[in-house]
Amino acid sequence: MNHTKEEIILASQTAIGLRTLRIEDVSEDVLELHDKVERLKEENEQLNASIHQARSDEGALADDFQTLREAAGVVVDTMVGEVISQRFRNALGTLRLATKIKAPPADEGKGVIKPSHFTVFPCSSLLGKSEAETVAQNIMVVCARRGDRWGELTREDYQTEREKDGDFTVMELSYFDQVYPLINSLTGARAFASVWAKVSDENRG
Repeated sequence: MNHTKEEIILASQTAIGLRTLRIEDVSEDVLELHDKVERLKEENEQLNASIHQARSDEGALADDFQTLREAAGVVVDTMVGEVISQRFRNALGTLRLATKIKAPPADEGKGVIKPSHFTVFPCSSLLGKSEAETVAQNIMVVCARRGDRWGELTREDYQTEREKDGDFTVMELSYFDQVYPLINSLTGARAFASVWAKVSDENRG
């Protein structure tokens, strides 16, 4: 079949037009795909930045936690040191008081058990606290120094005598209020601790 020149030209133009349309369609698809790739790159960069920030925050939290642990250790060590120091000062004060006790005259109060006979440290007492036991011992030493009589000691008297020794602490008064009503008599002193229960006319000392 023979085609005219015009038909051949028209067919060629049509084919070229179809190719152009296909190229344009492909170009649009490529551009759209490129945009998607760029968006994915941006999202990936944001994700990496978030991961990096999270790791940095984790490291900072770990450092803060370690700092808190170290600070807590310092606080605990300080508190323990203060408790030990306070107990040492209480014991030292008791020793200083004990050195100032004067033995009663040989012809006075013969056969009578007095506070001066209870200056041994009353461990394992009714209250079960070493601080209370230290104050109990201090009370007996103070009573011995102030006439060696039962039931005649006030908070003010106790504080005055302890301040003379230079290591008095206000904390002692709270224990004084707990302890003194229990040991302000011979019967109470003997019941306060087993070591004091052993004090008698024969072995007082």
